[in-house]
Order: sequence, then structure tokens, then C-alpha cells
Amino acid sequence: MAFAPLSPALPHIAEAYSNSPNIEYLTKMVLTAPSLGIIILAPFVGVLIDFIGRKKVLLFSIILYGFSGISGVWINSIEALLLSRLLIGFSLSGIMTSSTALAGDYFQGKNRQKFIGQRGAFVNYSAVCLNIVGGLLVLIDWKAVFFIFLTGFIMYPFAYKTLKNDSKKIIKSKSKQSLNIIKLPIFLICVGLILNFIFNSAFFMVPVQMPFLLKEIGQPNPFISGLTTGTSAAAVATASLFFFKLRKNLKTYQVFILGALLVALGFTFLSRITIIELIYPCIIISGAGFGLLQANMFTWMLDITPSKFRGRISGAVAMTTFSGQFFSPIIYHPFSIYLGNQEAFIVFALLMFAISIFIYSVKHKM
Repeated sequence: MAFAPLSPALPHIAEAYSNSPNIEYLTKMVLTAPSLGIIILAPFVGVLIDFIGRKKVLLFSIILYGFSGISGVWINSIEALLLSRLLIGFSLSGIMTSSTALAGDYFQGKNRQKFIGQRGAFVNYSAVCLNIVGGLLVLIDWKAVFFIFLTGFIMYPFAYKTLKNDSKKIIKSKSKQSLNIIKLPIFLICVGLILNFIFNSAFFMVPVQMPFLLKEIGQPNPFISGLTTGTSAAAVATASLFFFKLRKNLKTYQVFILGALLVALGFTFLSRITIIELIYPCIIISGAGFGLLQANMFTWMLDITPSKFRGRISGAVAMTTFSGQFFSPIIYHPFSIYLGNQEAFIVFALLMFAISIFIYSVKHKM
């Protein structure tokens, strides 16, 4: 909800505030501004939920999310819009960090792998729907997309009633039993966080750059933009559903390599196409790769993190996830200037290929 519906509206936001300097750049930042909020707060929220529990933070964050999201309907300046999107990021830092920690608390082993795959599917299938809905709402008025945030208020009572027991008690009991044997795998966690940043920088190129890429090849229709990014999200979701079965037969490093190579292949094709119909197989291939990378990353990081530190590491994962998304247009911008919106995808294809080689070289540590 924070990102998918707004993607088709980006060209309209740029047009609405066309008198503002650097509006094309600022428009892209509107989509990624929540990521900045997460970069700022997620590490602190991670520490907080390890000490006061997950549920309180989660419920407060859902309410803040609803209010900051719907405020976009009444905002009349690009600066105020950016501020409201920053507040959404603050709320997301609580939602993502606490929910990731809860997944680690309540599920173990294969059950955790299965749940993480299902979670990825739900997240991205919702993105499919929201991209399409966003594209349709933009045809009415680009501000209409903000009404989608009313869903946050609807979800509050479900979260309140479902999460009956705070996992803080679980964390305390486990930490007392294993206080003397806890060891944090610093090297693996650092590698995971760096890779998570890179994966999400590449992943966010699709929703951020797709409207402008479509315009470049003569397809500026916002509904087509929403359908295109929705297709990518569908591929991510479907790959997430197959993650559990795939993980039974492949090791952690093998899933990472497969995902990175699929992204590299999809981006390579995407940098070469000239007609709209060929975009879909490209983003399906890359989307499948991202689905495997995301599910594998969350599962692996939860597996290697002791329960005592799970809130803090979940905060770090959230921070690198959304910092990658936030810096995606900043990293992409110089390549798009010198190479063009389309050709720049080949740079990230080569990067993902290089990462697959790196992962293979450190496979014995994973």
C-alpha cells in the first residue's frame, strides 16, 4: 500500500507540481520517501521491540500508517507530500520490524520457510491488485490513490485481536536459558545486510522507472504502467509460493545464485526490448528472481540470528531493505542520464551476475 498504488501516479504528480524545481527527481522521491523514514527509525525500533515487545509497537504503527497515508488527499505541495510519505516510513519501520520478528518468534525450521514464502506471496499479490487499482484510480484523479490507506484502519482490530500473546515473554524465557551460549554471526549478518541493500535497490527499479521507461517507448498510459509493475509483483509472489518446495532441494547459497541469475537475465532482456509486449516476459523472469531472493534472505537472516537479537536484526533487515529502495533512484539516476532509462538496466544485470559469483565463492560460510 505504501508504494504500489502510487507508481502509476508518478507522471501525474510531476505534472501537478511542474513549477517546482527538479520535479522529475522529486516525484521519484515521493515514491521512495517512506524508505527514508525506515532508514532513520528501523534500527531504534528493533531495539525497542526487543525490550517492550512487538504488539504495542505494531498497533501504534498501524494507526500512524493510516493517518499519514490518507493525508495525501488534502496535501497541495510537493514538500508536504514528501513529509507525509516520510511519516508513512516511520510507521512502516514499526510494522515491518515487528512483523519480521514475530515470524521468527512463532515459526521454526521448515515452518518458518513455508511462512516466509507465504508472506512474500501475500505481500506481492496485494501489490498486483494495488498496482492495477492505482492505475484505475489515477484515471479518475491521482489523489484518489490515497484513499487506499483507509485499509490500515480496517486492519487494526484484526491485528489487535489476533496477536493475543506478546512475544516479549518468549524472548525473555529463551534468552535466560541460553544467555551463556549466544553468539552472533557478525560476518554472515553483514554480508546478508549488504546483499539485501543491493537486491532491493535493483528490485525497486521496476516500480520507480517503469512509468518513465514506458513513456520512452511510446506507452505513457498509467493503466499500462500499473499492469506492468503488477505483473512483476505477480511473478515475485508466485516465486515466493514455490520457495518452500525449492528450498527442500537446494541449499541457501544455491537459491541466492538462482535468484540473482534470473534477475540478471530479465534485466538484460529488458534493456534490449523495443515493443510493449516484450516487457512482460522480461519482468516475469526478473520478478521470479526477486521473489526467491526476498524469501531466501528473510528466512536465512532469521535462521542465523539468536532470538535475543531478533528484534535488532529485524530492524537492520528492514533498514537495508528500504534504504535500498530509497537510494534506488539516486543510484539509477546518473546511468539513466548517460545511457537512457532502458539501457541502464544492463548495468544492474551485470551487478547481479557478479553477486552470483561472489555468493558461490563464500558458499562454505553460508
